[in-house]
Formats: sequence, structure tokens, C-alpha cells
Amino acid sequence: MALMFAGGMLLWRLYSLQRTDTLERQRIIALHASNTVASFIEDKREKLDWVHKLYASDPIIFAKSLSALTQEDPTFIEVAFIDARAEIIAGNSLMEERDSYLASFNSSQWYKAASLGEEVLISLRSVADRPGFLLAIPESDGGVIVGVVSLEPLQKSLATIGVGNGERAYVLAEDEILIAYSNPTSISGSAETDRYPNADEIAKDSGVVTIFQGYKGSDGPVIGTTIVIPNTGWRVVVEISEEVAYTQARESMWVFMQFLILVIALTIIQIRWISNKISKPITELAHAARMLGQGELSHRVELKTGNELDLLAKALNAMAGALAQALASLEQKAEDLKQAREAADRTSRSKSEFLASIGHDLRTPLNAILGYARILGQNKEKEISPEQQQEWLHTIEESAQHLSMIINDIVDLFKIEVQRLSVFSSDVQLHSLLAGVCKKVQTQAAEKNVELIYQPSPQLPTLIEVDPKRLQQVLLNLLDNAIKFTAKGGTVYFRVTLLKQLQSAAIIRFEIKDTGAGIAPDKLVTIFEPFEDGHSPHAQHGAGLGLAISQKLAQLMGSEGVKVESVLGKGSTFWFEI
Repeated sequence: MALMFAGGMLLWRLYSLQRTDTLERQRIIALHASNTVASFIEDKREKLDWVHKLYASDPIIFAKSLSALTQEDPTFIEVAFIDARAEIIAGNSLMEERDSYLASFNSSQWYKAASLGEEVLISLRSVADRPGFLLAIPESDGGVIVGVVSLEPLQKSLATIGVGNGERAYVLAEDEILIAYSNPTSISGSAETDRYPNADEIAKDSGVVTIFQGYKGSDGPVIGTTIVIPNTGWRVVVEISEEVAYTQARESMWVFMQFLILVIALTIIQIRWISNKISKPITELAHAARMLGQGELSHRVELKTGNELDLLAKALNAMAGALAQALASLEQKAEDLKQAREAADRTSRSKSEFLASIGHDLRTPLNAILGYARILGQNKEKEISPEQQQEWLHTIEESAQHLSMIINDIVDLFKIEVQRLSVFSSDVQLHSLLAGVCKKVQTQAAEKNVELIYQPSPQLPTLIEVDPKRLQQVLLNLLDNAIKFTAKGGTVYFRVTLLKQLQSAAIIRFEIKDTGAGIAPDKLVTIFEPFEDGHSPHAQHGAGLGLAISQKLAQLMGSEGVKVESVLGKGSTFWFEI
């Protein structure tokens, strides 16, 4: 009886899982179909809105673009722009025909709603002998841009969304008219007049799942899912016949019944023989279980009874092995957590050091700005010469620029941490950009008596597609570091080399080499991490942000990242390729 009860529960569970799996599959298909329809409508909305933006700048180009829209996108059957005086001033030639949907727009409800500032989306039973819809978008100038769109591409997309055997997916408009479906042969009648006969049985709320009868031509009850398409009043319905949905469950029930009968028969025949043989193996198994409970995970059970107890012994041994592996895994995870905690502690210490350093870096330019500004503000009797004033104003400007650079680095760092740092590529004059970079650091190099040697390859292309701001930022960071950590009288080499010329692209290597103090090998591992400074703590250093930001920016621009080679006491070489 217990076995039969367990079998019944198993079958019930199987049916439940089959139903849940079916409904979840339908939900995913319905969501995919809903997104497909919404994206299709949004694409048409964007195209209409884009064409209308030309109206203010050039009405002639606008009219041509609007007329050409039906050729560029054949799904547009009709397009027109109706100005605030209710006159069609642009559109395609189909508007002149008698069967145009726009022929009598003045008396239509959709135009009245659109002219009052409401976007209108209504389904049409026949657009060029196919289902379609009308989209009217009010514009700020009082006009209305309208398009009549065929749903034939949407019909093709719906046919490829992955419905299985016996499943059907379709889209119902606001008046329960079928406008797109995955299996046209399962629809009786034409798409223009076929109405879902049991639409009231489908839940109106988005995502609600229920059982309802299929549309005309379907056999028996079906399991269905319906999801409302946002901002349309349309709904996606996915359904499957219960007979098809539960085929696997019925087959499993038949197999289980055969298995149950076989088990009962074998149990009756072997029960006496098993009872005589089972006590000793059970004792050994119980002893093994106690040993495992005491933590003796190396203990194993050796049984050769020739029956199911052998499997139990193997399972017990396997469990012991699994427990041993789990224990070892836990120990390894504990070690990993320890290392992660140490890494977190290092990061915390680095951040603390960063805060101390950044506080000093922020106070230095602020003090200069405030001090000189206060002195200049108190110079009411013209006691300070104009030359001295000009010098102090220059100092204030330099301090403000330095402060701005620090703040920008902090902002970029936090953008990196929240993954909001982006690059925007455009065509850039490479030689002009590189010359500007050299000019910006030339003064810094001259003040420190460091020779800056710029060595561009003669094969460099004139134009490249890159984010100029971010490329300059990376190059300036690397050059600033090279000059900063190169002693007086040293040299910094700035080399730009064409590595490979492709048909429509090029691979360029940017390399900055210095003759400075170099970086210790153990520092090379963490030099690109935030708040890290790879040089001696006694040397001049900054907040430890430049290399971390440069590394991320280089990767965002398509590079594998900034690479570094260094020999302690002889200098360092940084490079990246894009």
C-alpha cells in the first residue's frame, strides 16, 4: 500500500511538474513574443519620429524622406504628415487611392485623439490583404505623423519563436481579432475576420495563467498563457492541447505501473530469502554509519551479498568519500576566504592610505588657491605689483587645474567601480592629437630638466577612429608618471608605431619608456590596481589612480590593456595597442 501511495504521489508530482514546465515554457515564449511585437512597434515609432525631425530643418528633404520611407521599409504601406491645419503636407502616393486608410482621416476617431496630443495604436484587419496596424504620433508643433504598417514580418517572426509540437502562439488585438499567429493552418477562416471565440476565458491581467478552450478548430481543452503587450492593449497567447502536454506523464504512468507490478511479484518471491540474509549486512551498515557519524570518514563497508545491500554499501562508501571531499573543499574554501579577507584588508589599507594621500593632494592646491585669492582680495590699495598679481593668478589657475585633474580621476575611478565609464569613438586627426599630448607635458618635462623624445612612425595613418578624450587621458597619465619618476637629466621616450595595416583599420602601439628608478618585480602584480603605487614609498607619488584608470580606459577602447616591463634602477616601459 505504501508503495502504491508513493507511486500515486509520484504520478501526481509528475503531472504537476509537467504542467509547471509547460506553463513556464509558454510564459517564456509569450514574453519573447511580447518583446518581439513591442520592439517591432517601437522600431516603426522611432522611424516615424526620426523622419519628422527633418521637418523643422528642411521640409523638402522631410517630404522626400517621408515618401521614401515605404521603399526603405516595405512594412510601411502608407505614411503621411498632417499639419496643425489638418492638411496632409507630405506622404506616399497611396494616399490618393480610394482604399487608403488616410483618405477620410478628418472624421476618424484616431485623428481626433492624435490631434489632442494622444499617441494612437489601432489594429487593422486588412492591410494589403494582411493584418496590420495604424500608428499616429502627435508632434509638438500641432501636427500628426501617421503610418499604416503591415504585420507580415511579425507573422514570420512569430512562426520562429520556438513553439513545440502541438503548441500555438498568436497575438490578439484590442478587439480580440487575431493579427499574428505561429501556425496559420490551425486558424479556420481568414486572418481578417477570425475572432477568438473564447476570449472571455483568457485572463486580462499580464502574466496570469489559466486553462481555457482553444479557438475554432482546436480539439478539447488546452493549457494556455496570456501576457499583455505593454502600451498596446494587445495580448500574446500561447496554448497547447492537454492531450499533447500530458503525453509524457501518461507514458511514465504506464511504465510505472508495469514496474510496480514487477516489484510486488519479486518482493513476494524473495522476501523470506532476503530476511535470512539481511541481518548481518545491516549490522555492518549500522556500524559503518556510526563510524561516519563519529568523523571516521576513511572507514569503508565491504559487502558481497549479491543483492541491493551491496548498492547501499557502495552508496554509503560514496557518501563517505563525498563527505571527505566536501570537508576538504570546505577547508580549501576557508583558506580561500582567508586569502580573500587578507586581500580585502590590503584593499582597505590601500584605501586608507589613498584617503590620507588624497587629503594632502586636495589641500595643497586648495591652500594655494585660498591663500593667493585672499591676498589678492585684500589688495585694495594696490600694494602688489601687476606682475606679482599676474604670477599669483597663474599659480591659482595651475592649482585649480591640478585640483580638477584629481577630482576627475576620483570620478573616473568610481565610474569604473560601478561600470558606468564609457568611451565614444569618432574620427580623429592622429598627428594633431599626439602633438597636443606632447605639448601638454613638454613644460612639465622642461621644469624637471627631463628630455622628452617623441618618435612617431612615418607610416602612421592620418585618421583613426577612437575616443580622443580617453586616448589623451591614458597617454597623459603614462607620460606624467614617466616624467614624475624620472630623475633630473633623464630621458622619456614617447614612441607611436604602426604594427599592422588592415583594409579598413590599423593596429597602433603606443609606448612610453623612461630611464627612471624602475619598479620592483613584486609591485608589478598590483601596479594597475586602484590606490596602488608601484614606486618606492620615499619617492614622489600621487593618489595611485592614474594607472588603474588608464588600464580600464585602454580595455574599453579595444586594447588588451596596458602592459609594463621594468628593471629596478634602470627604468620602465609602458605600452598598449589599439
